[in-house]
Amino acid sequence: MITRKSTDQGANWTLVDDFILQAGENNQGKSITGTPNGNIFVVGYSENSGWYVRKSTDQGASWNNVDVFGSGLYARPNSIHAINNDVLLVAGLADQKWIVRRSTDGGATWSTVDFFNGIGFGGQAYSIATDSLGRIYIGGYETNGLNGDQWAQWL
Repeated sequence: MITRKSTDQGANWTLVDDFILQAGENNQGKSITGTPNGNIFVVGYSENSGWYVRKSTDQGASWNNVDVFGSGLYARPNSIHAINNDVLLVAGLADQKWIVRRSTDGGATWSTVDFFNGIGFGGQAYSIATDSLGRIYIGGYETNGLNGDQWAQWL
């Protein structure tokens, strides 16, 4: 997983992280977010070793894993969203089911807060948004598993 940073509105870029959770596996970064206090969080996955959340508290100079989830499962994060300095959400899938994980302490601890299988075979949570009243929305899909041809979009 590669993370790059620009300090001049995108004119120039530098590498700040090139993390590999498991050597020899497909490792991909999926989403990045920042908190008002300057912390940066990146979410990604390793093919057979689950998803991970990485945190930098020093503008990308150093990084730590703050969550590794779904080892042994087919687990993929799709997005990460900072509500404020303390509350973060990750949306994705694990074991063919919609998963949302949350931290309420700036990434120190994480728990699964939504495990949705809907009415069909499985699905994924893809995107996260908040409105001005503090409501949180998760967008994604599910399938009934019949040749993958019937999909329902959820928001």
